[in-house]
Amino acid sequence: VGFGPLMPNFSEVVPAMLQQGAAAQLADTAALVDFVRLMQRDTVRREQQSAAALAYATAQGAVHDRSIAALKPLLELARLT
Repeated sequence: VGFGPLMPNFSEVVPAMLQQGAAAQLADTAALVDFVRLMQRDTVRREQQSAAALAYATAQGAVHDRSIAALKPLLELARLT
């Protein structure tokens, strides 16, 4: 999970996700490109962050299921599922 610097609507979620290693906050477009490349290249890091993100989402309850359901059509279009 990566997100930009402007997350005022998620002021409680962002620090928790960052602290748990479940996300990365990205300053700009260049940082996003670097993050995507890192996740593609570094299997261990990708798996660690993915596991942390899943643990965080699972702890949050049904929000995970609703988010995945909303993202699934986009992921299928990108052939990431």
